[in-house]
Amino acid sequence: MKNVRAVQNVLFEKYRNFPPFLTIVEKKLGETIVSVEDLFKFYGIKSNNIIITTIDKKRSLKRYVLKRSSAENIVNEFRGTELISKYLPVAKVLFTFKVSGESWLLRDYISGVSMADITNYFEQLKKIQQLLELEREKERIIVNGYIKLENKINSKDYLVLPTNKLFHQRLLGERYRDFFIDGEFMSLYINKRVVLNGRKFPLTLAEIFQNLKEKYSQTREMAVFPGHGDGHHGNMLVSNEGKITFFDNEYSCIMPSYMDLSKPYYNDLLGMLFYYFHDRLLDYFSIKSYDEGKTTLNLKIKLNKKIGTRMEITKIKLQERRNFLKDSQNYLKLNDYLFMCHTLNKNPNLFPKKILVIFLAFSEILNEFDSFNPESIYSYF
Repeated sequence: MKNVRAVQNVLFEKYRNFPPFLTIVEKKLGETIVSVEDLFKFYGIKSNNIIITTIDKKRSLKRYVLKRSSAENIVNEFRGTELISKYLPVAKVLFTFKVSGESWLLRDYISGVSMADITNYFEQLKKIQQLLELEREKERIIVNGYIKLENKINSKDYLVLPTNKLFHQRLLGERYRDFFIDGEFMSLYINKRVVLNGRKFPLTLAEIFQNLKEKYSQTREMAVFPGHGDGHHGNMLVSNEGKITFFDNEYSCIMPSYMDLSKPYYNDLLGMLFYYFHDRLLDYFSIKSYDEGKTTLNLKIKLNKKIGTRMEITKIKLQERRNFLKDSQNYLKLNDYLFMCHTLNKNPNLFPKKILVIFLAFSEILNEFDSFNPESIYSYF
């Protein structure tokens, strides 16, 4: 044990007094921590997780992931993981705890590569068959969960689904106000009519948002299925053997099929380009002119090349889930969810001007394009 503590003294330089949260983990596990390191989620982005390596009484090394988040998120992740583990492969949550006003969750460590990193790699290649097969396998896992359980819920229960934190609560809450009412740039554009390559869109962003708010006031019953809710490639790991594991399950619940599809549809097709790969986005689209009038925004944007790899995996999502994608079973349309994924996630006021212009164009496109034919996006350019 002295040797183990000597290792700890070297590894925990940034934890000068061996912080209470690590002491609690040791006591709950009955194991001794020998290593702590930051966990990078995808694309080199640091997450709010750390990897802990321990040694047990049999001198065996074990690894875990310790996550820090708000008390609400930790409770939701524990609940969501317990529910979705019946339908999707997930890492087991061992326990949660609070200390010094902070909430923590410990789960099993899963060795693998983020599927987002795999997609990023294959996006640069011509031969993408391996990625497409992986996407099909992931979608079949999701659909098998749908087959196991289908239920009905009413509008009141729908509005309080955990996944609606990504949609309804953002639309009616601080996210919408901060981005579009108080935002430095979007507050100037929200009431302007957008014209893209000569095509005038019928609604301003303000009118689209208002229509969404009115839709949420409707009363109806809808079909629901077990869904991850935030199942884009950044929330999946792929092992060396090709086994897929889902994580970050705080939004998982029984939900409408469009709601479950929309985040992976948007993030894996366009979202990651807007969030992390601006240079790559500008490889696909270039701005030819931008004319801002009193009531209109006249944009001319050229499609330089098609979004090949990301478009193909989007088509697989739609193909594999086709039997569960029906307007009659959903509270909102797929376009409604995609529009909110685009507009209410990252603050567009912080984008560089070129990215902001393309963002404005896609805000209108996602509201009206044929979402079951994602290549219809190209018709706007």
